[in-house]
Amino acid sequence: MKTYQLKPEGFKAVRKQVIQRLAIMAVLLIAFLFYLETNSNMGVSKQADVLKIVLPLALLAIGTGIFRGIKLQRERFDSFRIILEGDRISRIQKDIPDLVLEQSEIERILVTSAGALVIKSAVANRSIGIPESIDNKEDLIHSLGQIKVIEPYQEKTGNDWWKYLLIVFLMFSLAAIFYTATNPSLILGTGIILVVVLGWSLIQISKSPHLEAKIKKWSRWGWFVLFTFIARMILVVIEKWG
Repeated sequence: MKTYQLKPEGFKAVRKQVIQRLAIMAVLLIAFLFYLETNSNMGVSKQADVLKIVLPLALLAIGTGIFRGIKLQRERFDSFRIILEGDRISRIQKDIPDLVLEQSEIERILVTSAGALVIKSAVANRSIGIPESIDNKEDLIHSLGQIKVIEPYQEKTGNDWWKYLLIVFLMFSLAAIFYTATNPSLILGTGIILVVVLGWSLIQISKSPHLEAKIKKWSRWGWFVLFTFIARMILVVIEKWG
């Protein structure tokens, strides 16, 4: 049996990603709060009073989220293990279901330009990703090369981070329009998009073997949000055409 873990210095890149993603979410959340307040029916003075309360709470929540996010990622980073034993390859990580692939399941083994490895099976969500900061990488590559020829990963040109940022921005914008609009057609149009996208996302979260049980548990609140979308749409339909 061979066991591989991540180099401690590799966490710097992970911490940077966590801070960047949460900072982007923070900016979008604050912008969303400002939009809701400035488009409400309250007077300017009342809006200012509400923001004085809501904004510090939002910033506190964001700061706590960044701290907890880094702490959780540190624990997961330190617990990451790749185990080669017999005909099986296992990925072990704290709070995330173990993923075990038999050699017969493996279709391809890829290496990215940055040095990360991807062990792909026929099932899309049953693939093992191995960060470039894995320790004793040469020995791991040699062992994997005896299972399958390691191929270069065909990477897309450019950075796709802005696409994810655009999707998040659009979702926040649609939610803001949905909750503040008075036109029934606009409410129904944005509501349908939100229900479809949120519903699909929640189903994917529940099926993913790469997410911890705690995240799946908390994602159940997303169904509550989805039902509030549906409830408002039903009320609009009844009010307009009932």
